[in-house]
Amino acid sequence: MNIKVFDINEQNIIGYKRAFFREAVWFFANTILIAYSAAATYNGTAGNKEWHYKSNSGVIGLTMSIWFMLELVTMFLDSKPRALHDLIAGSVVIDINEMKREELQRRHQELMNTLQNK
Repeated sequence: MNIKVFDINEQNIIGYKRAFFREAVWFFANTILIAYSAAATYNGTAGNKEWHYKSNSGVIGLTMSIWFMLELVTMFLDSKPRALHDLIAGSVVIDINEMKREELQRRHQELMNTLQNK
């Protein structure tokens, strides 16, 4: 897709630490859901349809739904546009093709200015 995740200054690609913070909410939500599922299986309640309903529409589902809505709101209101996970990690997703076009335009403008000054 020719995109990369850069730091907020758009100078460096983010490292593992920022990438982890960027994905931490989904990571922890899924970890909790897996642990909860494993505990329910161990306790013999995994076949219970009521448990499946509660796990899908309960606190975890509500939390993930609210998180998703916050992601959308921040994405539409931010100037870059960055979602909430990008704000937390101090990152921004850049279209590499657009970045190359802007660099070519900048170089073209510099060349034109140099030629006009001669």
